[in-house]
Amino acid sequence: MFQLLFIYLYLICWPGPAEASGAEGLEPPPLGYPGPWDSSTPGGTRLSIFPERRVPSDEPPVQPGDQELLRVATAAYVYEAPGGPDGIEPLELAFADALRRDPRIDLVDLADRLGQAEPAEVALMQAYRQLEQARRVLFDLRGGGGGGNEGELAAVVRLLRQSIATQEKELARAAEPERAAENLRETWAHLATALFMWRDLPLAQAALQTVYNFGFTGGGLPVPERDLRWVPRLYPETMKAFVAETQKRLSAQRPGRLTVGSVPPGAQLLISGRKGGRSPLTLEQVPPGRLYLSWTRRNRRPLTLSINVPSGASTDVAPELPRLVNDDSLQRLEAAQDQVGAQAMAGLLAEAAGLLRVDLLALLRYRKNGDGSVLLIGSLYDRRTRSLVREAQVASSISGPGPADVPRLVRQLLDGARLDGLVPVAVVPPAPPPPRTRFQRLSQTRWFWPLVGTLAGAAVVGAAVGIAVGTTH
Repeated sequence: MFQLLFIYLYLICWPGPAEASGAEGLEPPPLGYPGPWDSSTPGGTRLSIFPERRVPSDEPPVQPGDQELLRVATAAYVYEAPGGPDGIEPLELAFADALRRDPRIDLVDLADRLGQAEPAEVALMQAYRQLEQARRVLFDLRGGGGGGNEGELAAVVRLLRQSIATQEKELARAAEPERAAENLRETWAHLATALFMWRDLPLAQAALQTVYNFGFTGGGLPVPERDLRWVPRLYPETMKAFVAETQKRLSAQRPGRLTVGSVPPGAQLLISGRKGGRSPLTLEQVPPGRLYLSWTRRNRRPLTLSINVPSGASTDVAPELPRLVNDDSLQRLEAAQDQVGAQAMAGLLAEAAGLLRVDLLALLRYRKNGDGSVLLIGSLYDRRTRSLVREAQVASSISGPGPADVPRLVRQLLDGARLDGLVPVAVVPPAPPPPRTRFQRLSQTRWFWPLVGTLAGAAVVGAAVGIAVGTTH
């Protein structure tokens, strides 16, 4: 009997298979959270959960229910690089336009901080009025032969030189530089006429030489329609032989060579108002005499210089372009270019974002690949978490970024990205309790104690019977 009782207690107390750890029936991580969900552990145990926590910031916390209405202050900046597209203005416009399409983005316009030069149209209009006034006087003097009008001719020369000085100064800032250069060329032609009528032939020839050099395009030869020739609208009949003689003399001169740079490099170069490339570059077959060169670059003051190219010689010019706006935030952004791409937000980037009073920095870089194509690299930083939210890359065609490349890059940066400054915090759940044995489960049933009492009573009775039997024998 005791053997049967021992076998029964052994069976109910022996530990059985462990219960499920609770992994069965667990739902995947909430939508929008990246995991982790470890399928390699038994039952696919979820390793962590993600309650939302607001990173300390100087802005009021965002309630989870307000995330759909959230608009995050964002600044966009495009870094310049050698070998990239010719000019970053189209990239800047496309980048900003693509960012504005996301309803969560409140884009801060950096145009004022980037130092966009004010148009020069007001000053140019004054110069054109002076030109028109001088032209009317010259027309009247040409009708009278120009004799006996020394005082009027002197006034016309002075008026034209004032107009030329203003047009030279404002040429790089003109809204239409090529048209402004054409007006400047015409002003020099009228000055040559006034000097010819004033009988100052050497200065008249020098003015005609400047008119001739306006036809230089950087390719080595003047534009045919801009070649020096007699035009009734510009020159009187008496100048026809003088213009032809000057043309013959200028054609016989040996061309020069001009090396053009800038500090910093990468400025857009205008040759007599027409685009000629980016500095540094070398111009061959440059006609001797006066040549107008203009430099324009983002956040740099536009500059126009009148360069005197000697015949048959080489000339170097590399002016320093002063900053248009000394903005601390932009200086920090420029200085942090080598730090863009790191997971942690560098101090310079965080300082720039703080000065700009934005939470997000959307940064665009580009580099030229070996096959000639351009690789666009976008980085999105969050000042509140001091970290890189996401980075994306898009390869463009050899001809440069197309209309769809920048929007595609921005979609890769923003789609599914959290922009509210809320970061998931991994919280390890408590370890599951150890598995219960059959005895532990039985001890919690309603029949456990009656069964124990029955067994105990049976044991007592059995013991008493055994003792009684033993004493009788």
